[in-house]
Amino acid sequence: MILTFTSLTLQKREAPAAGACTPVSGDPSVTEFALPPSPTAAGSGDLVVRFVGHSTVLVDIDGSRILTDPVLRNVFPLLRHGPSAADRDHDIDLVLISHAHQDHLDVPSLRRLSGEPLIVVPAGLERVLYQGGIRNVQGVRVGDGFVTGDGVRVLTVPAVHDGNRPPMGPRAEALGFMIEGRHSVYFAGDTDLFPQMESLGDTIDVALLPVWGWGPYLGPGHLNPQTAAVAAAMVGARISIPIHWGTLFPRGFHRVWPTRLTAPPVDFAQSVVQAGIPTEVRILRPGEETRIAAAGTAKGIGTRT
Repeated sequence: MILTFTSLTLQKREAPAAGACTPVSGDPSVTEFALPPSPTAAGSGDLVVRFVGHSTVLVDIDGSRILTDPVLRNVFPLLRHGPSAADRDHDIDLVLISHAHQDHLDVPSLRRLSGEPLIVVPAGLERVLYQGGIRNVQGVRVGDGFVTGDGVRVLTVPAVHDGNRPPMGPRAEALGFMIEGRHSVYFAGDTDLFPQMESLGDTIDVALLPVWGWGPYLGPGHLNPQTAAVAAAMVGARISIPIHWGTLFPRGFHRVWPTRLTAPPVDFAQSVVQAGIPTEVRILRPGEETRIAAAGTAKGIGTRT
């Protein structure tokens, strides 16, 4: 399935070619485009969230299958822990890339995806994918947005994180994403706290919040379990799912710091409880998923809470 954008601009837009996406009406301060309907639409209305590992999450919402920051293999010097991340049996409609770091933007992993998903990246990173032979790419900036053919709206929001791609660049701003349909999902990417977290949306069903990283220590631009709990309070989501833990770790380090693979989400949940934050924490191990029913009742599938 090939999904394409017309040119993204906040000024006058050119008319789309036949078969391309067409602009949709809405807030003139936000760039919006419609994508063709997904052939995988299930129509159940349930939201299904699968934690593939690290920052890779599969969001199945209103028939659109959206994958965040796919890293499906070892990324030197990091080894991938947990179950296989292959997802060749089901087409992905849309990929959202939060920033340039190799543990979030991995071209070989993108080439492994079945189907021909549109890959949305921070503006300035397009050439990284072009050089890897990937052409169905669109660069976006904070404030851009689009609507899938299944009626799912995606908005780009800020993130506080270094956007350089080592060792020689390019550099592009880090992003988060709001995904809105019958349910709403906030994917934070990699970020520190920022004031706009309190105004991302009136009602957010699920927040995907990073609670650690890939090593024994955290650098700037990250959330640890305690600051992630503050983020949960600011975002105000009904359900908070900790991500960015337990999957990627430098070779051999898991023998020296084994708790860093498993402790961060538990510490996050404890911090939420101790602070009395009104969100339900669902801890998913890599490969597990949870389902939120369209009627508002939640059903877990292979989940731990």
